[in-house]
Amino acid sequence: MKKNISSTFAKIIIILCFLISTQTYAATIYINSTTGDDTTGDGTVESPYATFSKGYTEANASGDILDLSGTFDWSDTDEDGDVADDGFIIEKDITIQGQSAATTFIQASSTVYTADSSVFTIHADATVVIKNVTIRNGFAQYGLGGGAISNRGNLTIEHVVIRDNVFNSATYGGAGGIYSGTSGSDATYLTIATSTIYDNTFTGTLYGAGAVFMESNNGVLNIFDTTIATNTADSTMADFFPFSYAEPAGAIGARVATVYITNSTIYGNNTNAYAGALNIQLGETTITNSTIVGNNADLGAGGIMVDEVDLYMMNTLVANNTADSQPNDFHALDQNSTDEIVDNGYNIVEYSTNKTWSGTGNITGNQTSLNVDTSLNTNGASTGIQTLALLYGSVAINAGTSTANNGIGPLLFDQRGVARNGLIDIGAFESYAVAPDPEPEVTPVVVVQTGGGWVGSIGGGGSTTAIPLSLQMGNITQTATTTATSTTLLFTKNLSFGMADVEVKMLQKFLNDKGFIVAISGPGSKGNETTKFGAATRAALIKFQKANNIKPAIGYFGPVTRGIVLKK
Repeated sequence: MKKNISSTFAKIIIILCFLISTQTYAATIYINSTTGDDTTGDGTVESPYATFSKGYTEANASGDILDLSGTFDWSDTDEDGDVADDGFIIEKDITIQGQSAATTFIQASSTVYTADSSVFTIHADATVVIKNVTIRNGFAQYGLGGGAISNRGNLTIEHVVIRDNVFNSATYGGAGGIYSGTSGSDATYLTIATSTIYDNTFTGTLYGAGAVFMESNNGVLNIFDTTIATNTADSTMADFFPFSYAEPAGAIGARVATVYITNSTIYGNNTNAYAGALNIQLGETTITNSTIVGNNADLGAGGIMVDEVDLYMMNTLVANNTADSQPNDFHALDQNSTDEIVDNGYNIVEYSTNKTWSGTGNITGNQTSLNVDTSLNTNGASTGIQTLALLYGSVAINAGTSTANNGIGPLLFDQRGVARNGLIDIGAFESYAVAPDPEPEVTPVVVVQTGGGWVGSIGGGGSTTAIPLSLQMGNITQTATTTATSTTLLFTKNLSFGMADVEVKMLQKFLNDKGFIVAISGPGSKGNETTKFGAATRAALIKFQKANNIKPAIGYFGPVTRGIVLKK
C-alpha cells in the first residue's frame, strides 16, 4: 500500500511539473518591415521578423505583444495573412504596438481607394489592444464593416491615428473608420483613447458614420482625449427617413449602446443627411468636457441628434454647427427624447431644437464672444493631438464646474494633458493653463500620502504641472498639511489587457491589498504579483470598478479608474 501511495504521489508531482513547465507567458515578438527576415529571423529585437503575417502566426493567444517598426502593407505579396473584405482577422488576445503613429503604419494598400478590404477585423472572442500606429487606406465593401477596423469583440486603441479609410457599400451598416457590432445580439466593446480619427469616408445607404459607428446591444463605446475631425458621410438615401437614427452621421453614430465621450474634440465633420457630429438612438450617453464645433449636416441637425437616449451632458461646448445652411447645434427628435435628457448644466448650446437648455450655468443663444479657434492646432500638447483653443475673452473660460457628470470626473486635466486650475473652462480645452513640456519616460515612483494630499516631486521634467500628464481624473491636493501616514504607489499610464509593464505589478498589488484578489495562489497572488496584464487582472479590476461605480466597468485602467485609485 505504501508503495502504491508513493507511486501515485510521484506521478502527481511529474504531472504538476509538466504543467508548470508548459505554462505560457506573454512574449514580445519584434517585427521590422525594413531590417527583418521571416526566414532567418526569430522574432527577437536582434533578429526580427519582416512581416506582420509571420509575427501574428508565431504569437499565441495569451496576451503576446507584436512590436512593429516600419510600414506593413496588405498589398505586399509577402503579407499573406489578410483576406478580401475582412483584411487581417485577429482571433487572438494580443497587443499590436508600433513605435509611434508618425513612424509605424499599417495599411490595406499603399493608396486610398485601392484596397479590397478593411485593415483589421477583430474576432468576437478576441480582446485586442492597438497603440502607437497609424491605420490607413482600408476599403470596406460590405455591410457591418469599417474601412479601418471591423470590431466584433473587445478593442482598445491608444495613441492611434485612423485616417483615409473608406466604407463604400450599398448594404446597411458601416463606418469609414471603425464599425463596432455584430450581426447578432453579442455586445462589443470599443475604447478610443488619446487618438485622432480624421479624413475617413462613409459612402452608402443607412446606419453608418464617417468615423465611428456602434450598433451593439449592451455594448460600450468609450472615447476620451481624442479628436475626431473632417470625416464625411455621403448617403444615397439622405432624405429617405428625415431626422431618423438610420441616417448616417458625419462623425459618430450609435444605437442601443452605452457611450462615453470625455475631454474630446469633434470638429469639421460633414454629412449630406442628418447629424453632422453625433446621431445617437436608445441606450445611455454621457458627454463631459467636450468641444463639438463646426460640424455640418446638409438636411438637418448640424451637431448632435438624439432619439430616446438617456443623455447626460455637462461642461460641453456645442456651437457653430450648421444644418441646411442655418445654425443648428442640438436636435431632440420628439418630446420623449427631450424628457430623457439629463441637463447637468454648464454647457454652451447656441441653437437647439425641441430642447431648452435651462440647467445651472448653461449658456444659450448666439454668442458673439464664443472665441473658439477656427483651426485645429497642437496647442502645446505633448501628445501631439490637435485641439481647438479658447481664445482671449471666450465666454467658455471659467464657466464650467468641477463636479461629476453621471460618474465621470471631475477632470483634473484637459484634452492636452494641461491642468484645469481654479474655475475650469467649458469644453475640451483649458485656456489659462500653460502646457507642460513633453515629459521624458519616467519610472513609477512612490509618493507619500498625507492627510492633505501628496508631497514630494512627481515625475520630474521641470513642467508647470507636478502631476504626470496621464493622470486625468480625481481630486488631488498637492501640498502636505499633516504628518505622513502611508505610502502609495503612483500610476503614470493607462494599462490594458495584454500589456507587460511594471505598473501592472503595482496594480495587482493594489487590487490584492484592497480585497479584489487577482489570484489565490501562484502568479498574481499576494506576494507573487507579476508585470503581465492577463485575464485574472482584468477580472479583478472589473470587480473593483463595479464596486466603486466606475463607468464603464470593462477592465481598462484608464483616467477614470486612476482618479479613484488615487483616493484610496
